[in-house]
Amino acid sequence: MFMYYFNQSLILKWLLKLLLLFLLSSACYASNNSIETYSPVEQWIIDRISIVDTVNLLQYKNLNTKQIVSAKFIENLLKGKISKVKFGHRGIRLKHGIVQSSIDLRNVNVNHEVHLVDFKFYSDVNMSETHFTKGLVLNRDTFYQDINLSGINTSRLSLNNAHFQGAVDLSHAKISGVLEALGSLFEAKDRNISLSVNGGHFLGVLLNDSVFHKNVIFISAHVDLNLELKRTQFINTNAFIDFSNIEIGGTAFLNGVQVNGTLYFRSIKLFSLEMYGQGQVYYDDKNIQRRFTNPSIGVLNLGFSVINGEIEIEDSNIDNLNMESLTVGKSTILKKINI
Repeated sequence: MFMYYFNQSLILKWLLKLLLLFLLSSACYASNNSIETYSPVEQWIIDRISIVDTVNLLQYKNLNTKQIVSAKFIENLLKGKISKVKFGHRGIRLKHGIVQSSIDLRNVNVNHEVHLVDFKFYSDVNMSETHFTKGLVLNRDTFYQDINLSGINTSRLSLNNAHFQGAVDLSHAKISGVLEALGSLFEAKDRNISLSVNGGHFLGVLLNDSVFHKNVIFISAHVDLNLELKRTQFINTNAFIDFSNIEIGGTAFLNGVQVNGTLYFRSIKLFSLEMYGQGQVYYDDKNIQRRFTNPSIGVLNLGFSVINGEIEIEDSNIDNLNMESLTVGKSTILKKINI
């Protein structure tokens, strides 16, 4: 009888051990192979993204959802973690989405082109140190908080007609193509800096027709070709726009620029500088600019700079011009300047 109960107890212990091992292995499997769950609109995106050129969330049948997608969905989509999505040559192209929580895409490799256009981001966006191998397009987006793109590495960054209510950090960014922010609004409502590009390296920079409310910092940046600030407005009289120690391989175009504060081009190196009245220009098929403006700058500091080619300033209003120890390789043309 004793042996019978002993064997029964032993068998029970072994069964309990096996049950415990089964439960532990099941938990591990579930954690490593969790079932992907998405909202109806996110599932709709997954079903369409591989078969259409651009997924427009305004076409989603249930507009009561207001095209809201979670930050986690965007993160997993860009990381390639959604198993049902197969990216073609188009990459990721979404329009009219709304993201309410913070996006964290730091130190990520994104191997497909990304277009998030006409989006609204209500919380901060962090894409610092992320590598977008085929480019990032954020045209006509609205950012209600800060966007951190510091150390980003990409072939192209497009921020055309975007609205930034927080600060934009592009310090030490590496863009092998062009940084575009045409017709964009940089408000930085609760910040001192609208745009920081310290130490960044770009093929070219286009900021034409954009408006900046706070300080702009381009210290020690490097632009291989041209920097364009055509008809760009810096409207705060207390703000500074600092391009000190920048190196520009081509021309800095300040045609029609409006600077109410101080513009520092101190200790810079570039090929040539142009600043004169700027008229009609076409930079976007849907947004044609037809205004004509003469450059107007509160303080222009060109001290200790080296311009290997020409400097041409014409039809401009400059309250204070500093050209101390300025070196110009070729000709200097100064016409119709009110100082």
